[in-house]
Amino acid sequence: MEKLDAHGSMPLYKQIKDDIIGKIRSGALQPGERLKAEPELAAEYDVSRTTIRSAINELAEQNFLVRRQGKGTFVCNRKLERDITKVMSHTEICALSGMVPGARTISAGMTLANQLDAELLNVKPGEKLVSILRLRYADGIPVILEDLAFSWDYRFMLNEDIESSSLYEVLRNKYHIVPVQSQKQIEFTFANETQSRLLCVPENYPLLLIIGYAADANGNRVHRTYQYILGDRFKMIV
Repeated sequence: MEKLDAHGSMPLYKQIKDDIIGKIRSGALQPGERLKAEPELAAEYDVSRTTIRSAINELAEQNFLVRRQGKGTFVCNRKLERDITKVMSHTEICALSGMVPGARTISAGMTLANQLDAELLNVKPGEKLVSILRLRYADGIPVILEDLAFSWDYRFMLNEDIESSSLYEVLRNKYHIVPVQSQKQIEFTFANETQSRLLCVPENYPLLLIIGYAADANGNRVHRTYQYILGDRFKMIV
């Protein structure tokens, strides 16, 4: 750390902020690394805690740092870039962002279509559906809880391994089904007990909820999805 210029035109908190950004960009501070506590930083920079707090506040607003209640302040992890105008698998999204994808199936079986399922899949309420609940990872960190439903014609998916391979790759390579169009609706929601436990965040943690469907080139609905997303891990592109 270079010595702060107490007599210069730039406020001390901005000098500290620039120093921390420099450490993040140089790799001296790694994504996910916990920052020192405010008293330690104040002693290190020889400034007041108020000055440190001002620097951290701006860094958090600009997504260099993230505060986690009861745990501390951490360097933000790299964000996944997702173009929501396109049909892309999580595997493809991770590949474009240079991250390693992963998946864990929480449950898979049969359910009955409710009214929204029926509208999204063009089926009748009460019809049998294939239901799959999966946790999606990026570099080993859970980032999406994905609730998928297919018409009962897709019950073959219950026998497929969709943890070690992309669901879209299975559909494309084995069954020649290619989702190419979609409709998405984005809402803001808060994590319930199950979502918080699986995504490793506190209850009532803010989440993005994407509700929609994917269809093939003929307009046939392939699946509907509810995706509960950690918004601080994604950059959405429209």
